[in-house]
Amino acid sequence: MDLRHLQAAWHRFGEMDPLWAILTHPARKGGRWDIADFFETGRVEVAAVMDYLGALPIGLQRGRVLDFGCGVGRLTQAFCDHAAECHGVDIAPSMIRLARRYNRFGERARYHLNERPDLALFADDTFDLVYSNLVLQHMNPRYSAAYMREFMRILKPGGIAVFQLPGEQRAASDLPDAAADVPLLPASAFRARIRPASIPRRMLAGSRTTITVRVQNLGDVAWPAAQTPRDRFRIELGNHWLDQDGHMVCNDDGRAALPRTVHPQEDVSLSLAISVPDAIGSYELELDMVQEQVAWFQSRGSTASRSRITVADRHLPWHHAIEFVRRSASRDVPEPVMEMYGIPYPDVVRLLTAAGGRLVDAQRYDAAGEQWISYRYCVVK
Repeated sequence: MDLRHLQAAWHRFGEMDPLWAILTHPARKGGRWDIADFFETGRVEVAAVMDYLGALPIGLQRGRVLDFGCGVGRLTQAFCDHAAECHGVDIAPSMIRLARRYNRFGERARYHLNERPDLALFADDTFDLVYSNLVLQHMNPRYSAAYMREFMRILKPGGIAVFQLPGEQRAASDLPDAAADVPLLPASAFRARIRPASIPRRMLAGSRTTITVRVQNLGDVAWPAAQTPRDRFRIELGNHWLDQDGHMVCNDDGRAALPRTVHPQEDVSLSLAISVPDAIGSYELELDMVQEQVAWFQSRGSTASRSRITVADRHLPWHHAIEFVRRSASRDVPEPVMEMYGIPYPDVVRLLTAAGGRLVDAQRYDAAGEQWISYRYCVVK
């Protein structure tokens, strides 16, 4: 993805569901982040970073901080509790607008839109600290490498850069093994009949709705109910959204937990909250069972349920909206994509050294999901 498309994707995220795009907690999708809780996560993270830096044999100056990939200012504002002046920079106009709206620190927190593959808007030797978390991983390495070089340029002599970046993807054999935590279910357990009881065929773009679905266990093994919502390998009902050509638009939307253990041939009624795509058009709503961290049932031979859904503009009357969808089918706006990239650890170290940095510390920092080996780097100029 080039920089122009990266900007378009994150601008769209900022319009659709900005807080979830920044912190992708499954239970917070669809505008369900409480704003106070969201910004509190920033204060907790920054306090931990300052404690981490305080324990290293380096002298941290608390003058001017840059939050690279600031989003809506979750971390920028938190740094204002620890530094005299804090700057946030982001590629998405929608995110910068929200950051300025949420700002509680006046001129001490300043936000900048940057559409360039560099940080030329800042002079050499400007910042005491550059911080970035969960940002560089979403851009092609040719851009993340260029920005890391820029971190070194804009730091003052003795300034510090702390940033997170995945190194490489884990081998399949290194991923967590379901059998280590739960009994391994045989292939015959992944069989279900899924019958939607109430699905409206027309839905409003960007809305949330709840559907009722009846699910029957067609296998020969009971599906255990989760003991807590945090059970890693729980069995649940979930859904995907596909476009009219069958291409995946949203791979991971709603979830509904089993209310009890479901034995073979038994069925259960589930209420599933779903988030309707933000772009108007014709879609397929696909329902399937999933054992989290293991597999969707369809991938093991079960049959998923699909329903054709017309998604219309929420601001138009239905009879106008449906016609508008038909006329606009050829120019539907795709859902934004959150891509993932990494740069191998040795390459990062060589790049930073060549740019004038000295690696002080690097730790495994598994913030990029189970499929990636991720690191947090601390570099002094």
